Amino acid sequence: MVVVQGSGRLGTGAEAHPVTLHSAVWLARGSRRSLTAGPDGMTYLTVHTRRPGLGVAPISAEGGEAACLLPQVCPDCGRLATEQGARYCARCGSPLPD
Repeated sequence: MVVVQGSGRLGTGAEAHPVTLHSAVWLARGSRRSLTAGPDGMTYLTVHTRRPGLGVAPISAEGGEAACLLPQVCPDCGRLATEQGARYCARCGSPLPD
């Protein structure tokens, strides 16, 4: 990670380290960390190992779910309908989007 603008703090477990403009930090793969921007914000650059791109797999006869669950979210209370083919919200009774 390289800070390219601003400053902040990098938390690594129980410790927090200041990072400023041009700070370069190597973070081990899978390490737990947190970033907190300073009062003027912080912009940083990270580099990761190249991985295959993500895609949406087609729904097969064995099951699966649609790529977008928005039609299953109740517009009134926000509950996600878990019942297959639901047309009304089980919490508030409102019609689900078509």
